[in-house]
Parts: sequence; structure tokens; C-alpha cells
Amino acid sequence: GSIDQDGYGNLEYICDAALYIMPASPLNSELVRLLDCIFVLKDPTVSYYALATLLAVGAPIADAPIIALAENLEFADLTYHALTRHGMADRFPEALRDPVYLAKSNMVRWLTYPTELGKAPDAIEFIGQTKKKGEIFHIFRYRSDSDNPEDELKGQWLIGWAGSEGGTFSNFDPLVEFEKKTPEKTVKYIRRKLL
Repeated sequence: GSIDQDGYGNLEYICDAALYIMPASPLNSELVRLLDCIFVLKDPTVSYYALATLLAVGAPIADAPIIALAENLEFADLTYHALTRHGMADRFPEALRDPVYLAKSNMVRWLTYPTELGKAPDAIEFIGQTKKKGEIFHIFRYRSDSDNPEDELKGQWLIGWAGSEGGTFSNFDPLVEFEKKTPEKTVKYIRRKLL
């Protein structure tokens, strides 16, 4: 049978809560097997929580779910950091361990919050990086047809940034208000005016 949205939400909670009911040693092999089966559903949210729980209890994890989450912009950054916390950063695909890709993932995840766009942007592009008070900021332009920004901003390139210390944000500022003759000058102006 098919699983509806509530069903996926329940699976997400179960995968997360399993960490608190599964003894770290010895591993509950039946629960590990069930969490491992979750990956077949290919739902990134549920897969991420199953992965996080399996990592926390030291259970073996196949490469396929890690690769699938790494290739998903909304979950790549979370997955990389979960693997890193457990000393397994090398399990994250090497080609995707790029700071710009991980920052883009962080930005996309932030934009999906209901208080922001409420979904992934329709397009997102890296325009440059800058440093302020020791934090590196990767600056992106993105656009969306989301109902959250004002109507006149729909489809326009907007500015957002992902900070290396958690300073990820966007005011839904239109890029046209900050564009200069070169991308470098645009980034410098954004740094001065917004960061």
C-alpha cells in the first residue's frame, strides 16, 4: 500500500525516537533491520532520521542511502555533519565535499522552513564568498514562486547567504539592488550592506 503524508511524518518520528529506545550495546538487530528498510522508501526526511539513528548506535550503513542523501541539496549538509560527528566524513561522496555545495545545501534547507520560502528555491546559484569576523559567508542568488515573499519578488533573483558558523539567512532582498559591475564588487557591496 501507499503511505500518506501523515504516515511519512510518523515514520520520521519513529526513526528519531528509535535512538532513545535502542540500546547501544548490544544492538537491537530487529530494529536496525527495520530502520535499514526505511531507505527503500527513498523519502529524504525519513531516510535522514534513520541514518542519524543508525550512526548514533554504531550500526552498519550501506553506501546507497548516504549517496542519495548527499545528492539531495536539502539534506547534504546535514548528512555530511552527521557523518563527521561519528568520524565517518570519508563516507560522504568525495566529489560533493565541496564547501560551496555544502553551503548551498545549508541555504536550501534554511529556505525550506515554513517561515521562509516554505520549499526549496526553484533555482539557486553561488555568486561569491566573503569573510567577516572570522566567519566565511557563501553568498547565493535564488528565485522562487513561493507565496511567502511579497508578490513582486516572485521569480526575481533574491540574495541569501550561508555562514560557516551558522549565520545562514536571507531578507528576501532583490539582487538587482546590490549588483555592481563585477561579481566581486557585488559580493563586497552585499558584505558591507547586509552582513
